[in-house]
Parts: sequence; structure tokens; C-alpha cells
Amino acid sequence: MILRSGSWQSPPVRVATSRRDRLHGLRRQDPPGGLLIETRCVHSFGMQSAVWTVRIAAGVVVDVGWMPPRRMRWWRAPGWVLELPADVVPPTPGREVRLLPDGPEDVSNVTTELGVAGDDQQ
Repeated sequence: MILRSGSWQSPPVRVATSRRDRLHGLRRQDPPGGLLIETRCVHSFGMQSAVWTVRIAAGVVVDVGWMPPRRMRWWRAPGWVLELPADVVPPTPGREVRLLPDGPEDVSNVTTELGVAGDDQQ
């Protein structure tokens, strides 16, 4: 899937569906792209470079942070976090984001839980 906000568009994003996906994050992702995780904590242990963390609530970017290797970020409540490689410019806080499926995967649970509208729900 791809996330879009105005003229900004993410690289291909996959959803972390297992504990292993959440643990490894972007570390072992091939090809490189983004990772969408429902969590309250992300880390960059084992990473060679920094990553962007983008917190999304009700379809709106609420927090963007730069996270160097060997760091952790915590939020009080669980929610959706988009991890992006360091070379991808993240969306700015306050922007609405939309899901654009780019393959056959089912994103209905993410659409509902993330509060992000897909293109067919405008």
C-alpha cells in the first residue's frame, strides 16, 4: 500500500502483522520502503542509519520524529506509526493521509483502525 497526503507520497508500505515484523521493523525489509505498525514504542536497535517515525491518529499525522540508531520512542497509548527510511521526506504534522492499495493485500482492517480513508471512500 502507499500513503498519500496532498503532493507527498510514501514509498511502498507494508503492515507489520506479526510480532516478528514489529520487532525487526525496517531492519530486514527488502525492497526498502515504509512499515506501518500498531504500537506504542518503536526502536532503532540494529539499524545502520536513522529512520523517521510518523504517528498517525484518525487519519492525521500527529507527530514526526527523527530517530538515530540505537534509540527508542514511546507514546502513552498504542496507535499507528509509520517508519520511513532516512532518505524519505516524511509528511508534516497536521496533514491528512490516505491509503492507496498498490497490490492485492486487504487493507480494510488498517483503513478502519487507522481512521484513514482509501481512495474509494472519498
